[in-house]
Amino acid sequence: MFAYARRWQIEFTWRENKSELAFQSPRLWHWEPREKLLLLATLAYAFLLTLLEPFYEPLRRWLLRRYCHRTGQHCRHAHAPFARLRMALSRLWQDLPPRWDRLAEQRRAVVTVTPA
Repeated sequence: MFAYARRWQIEFTWRENKSELAFQSPRLWHWEPREKLLLLATLAYAFLLTLLEPFYEPLRRWLLRRYCHRTGQHCRHAHAPFARLRMALSRLWQDLPPRWDRLAEQRRAVVTVTPA
């Protein structure tokens, strides 16, 4: 019975993670693209878990207040802000999209300036 209960927890966690990271039904038939998708999802999940560490408490509070504000007693005391954190980051990046072109320029500048 304990093994079944543990298996159910794993299945539930897997289902929730697939839903949160938006890969419920990937249309990938070959193993390599499917593996890449799972690795990207794992990377995103690890990043979100890192933000749950106590060190990032001020950043997490700011993100949740600014980009995923909730009111009410229950929401203030909810223990698992994972979905809200993902939503807050999504809204932050919609407001302030990353400038990948600037990062590429900075990287090229550092590579060309570095002596051989």
